[in-house]
Amino acid sequence: MELLSDLIADALEWQKKVKRNFTKMRKGLEKIRKSKTTWPCLLPKEDMAEEDLELWLRYLRGNKCSFHHLFGMTDDQRELALEVLIYKVMDQLPPGQSIDKHTANWIYGILACIEFPLHLYLCVILRDLCKSADEVRSHLDDLPENEIVEAGTPLNIISILVTQYFDQSNVVPLGYSFPG
Repeated sequence: MELLSDLIADALEWQKKVKRNFTKMRKGLEKIRKSKTTWPCLLPKEDMAEEDLELWLRYLRGNKCSFHHLFGMTDDQRELALEVLIYKVMDQLPPGQSIDKHTANWIYGILACIEFPLHLYLCVILRDLCKSADEVRSHLDDLPENEIVEAGTPLNIISILVTQYFDQSNVVPLGYSFPG
């Protein structure tokens, strides 16, 4: 049986690895973004209305996340896409289900494109994302342990990035440790 200190050390090392990999990816994306002065917008309509959340949802579900899609969006459009993923996908999941790989890739990709400094509304979106990930994760307890790990890993990655990389640490319940 592993000691608690070993489990904590493993979890902390996993968190550091998540942040290192994310940092490397952001640097790589920044090089790609700078290699071209403009990126074509791949949205069905360049001015997709904020209120047309169903169109946004169809777009996000119907397209794989790629740097071409991400760089063709404005910061506001990426924020709106993140909101759609939170409120129309994550918050609608039935208990015991987690986000799929497609959704996780979009969230990770959008997070990788966020530029500092963060503005107030983006902080609100990030905090809502973390809260939503925590809520989805809280309903996975009835699954077998191997399924909890598989379903919970993308949610844990989201929470680590929001709380530690984007410095929104006060959104996580006190004493919560992200399993690795």
